[in-house]
Amino acid sequence: MRLLAPIHHPVSRLQLVLLGLVVATLLWTCAVLARTPAAIASIGLGVLWLFRFEWSTSSPVRLHSGALHQAKAYFARLDYSLLGVLPIAYGVSLLWAGDPSFTLKHIRITLTLLSVSGVLFVYRNHIAHYRQWAWWTLVAFASVGALGCIVYFYANETALIHLLGTGSAVPTPRAHVRTATLFAFAGLAATHLLAQRNLGFGLRVLAGLALLLNVLAIHVIAVRTGVVLLYLGISLYAVRWVINRLRSRQAVAAVLVLIACALLAATQLPSVQRKWAYTKYDFEQRHSPEALRYSDASRVISLEAALTIIQDDALLGAHERGLREEMRAAYAKTGFAEAYLLPTNQYLFSWALCGVLGLLAVLAFFIAPMLETGWWRRPLLLEYLVLIALLCLVETPFANDVGVALSVLVVCFAKAGPVPNSTNRSRDA
Repeated sequence: MRLLAPIHHPVSRLQLVLLGLVVATLLWTCAVLARTPAAIASIGLGVLWLFRFEWSTSSPVRLHSGALHQAKAYFARLDYSLLGVLPIAYGVSLLWAGDPSFTLKHIRITLTLLSVSGVLFVYRNHIAHYRQWAWWTLVAFASVGALGCIVYFYANETALIHLLGTGSAVPTPRAHVRTATLFAFAGLAATHLLAQRNLGFGLRVLAGLALLLNVLAIHVIAVRTGVVLLYLGISLYAVRWVINRLRSRQAVAAVLVLIACALLAATQLPSVQRKWAYTKYDFEQRHSPEALRYSDASRVISLEAALTIIQDDALLGAHERGLREEMRAAYAKTGFAEAYLLPTNQYLFSWALCGVLGLLAVLAFFIAPMLETGWWRRPLLLEYLVLIALLCLVETPFANDVGVALSVLVVCFAKAGPVPNSTNRSRDA
């Protein structure tokens, strides 16, 4: 029995099946709360890096002798390795961290950025052959969750409309913003699948149905972040599609008008109207003594507190007592000593947590794909980068397992394989 697989050992079908199972599990845990499968999938990524599996009775599992070589190749490819630099930045910040346990927690959360981008770099050429199935898996899991949200909403419509009017969120499988982000990302993927020329009639119907479910689900749960991400993503993709296929400014304008009309029609839904009415009221409570009871007002206070910490030490962030204690102290200065909310902006969160190094690491996630020649020709890559960058302005996607896994997976799916040339930009290469 040979214990080592050679450096250039071909990837077996079993290896790809296991990779598919791990990726599917990560996507599934974005749709439902499943901590154990998520942990198993994370461990599985490391196993797939270090070992080679094949249908062989003599040596079914062998340690891959090329693992170190692949690690060097990964870090040499900055368009991939910078996607996973955030946990490294957090690790370095332990040298001056005021709250090491909190920093360690976020190292654990963001390690998925490093492991997913590393493993999908190794298998990037193989993933290119199955990329459509990766999009289908994302769409399928999200659509099941979307259907559940729709059924639940209309079964309890009166009560939930009232709930939205009080500023509360409609119950969802994961936290409402994370679920809405999943629906928005899946809606964009379904739009891409619909645009494929070689898609059969049956699959085209399924993609259209999935798009409808995710669009409707986002509107019935009335999560503003999800609505914005959905329409912005589809608009960007529609403009790309029109430019590549029709090459007409008039056609681009017509598509944007259609999207604007759809958005206008969507605002007539009772759940959306109720949510927007409460949003206006919420912001008006910013200077109220009860401001912390209101979602948007408390977000504004949180961002102001984070900026105070950054202004005190922009280089090292909250290095004296840690982010949690310094946020509590910043809140006390504004008259809200009883509670605090961590920054709801990923750029400010990472900057305050570990200094300017954290901010640069977050920005590196978006810069990394742009280091590849012709990166803008990759279908969905620009669209997802814009959506994630926008999401980081109002949420902290790199501070929770769903945001981390979903962000790095969709970017790596879009990056897999060679850059499409000018003759096949509109197809999934």
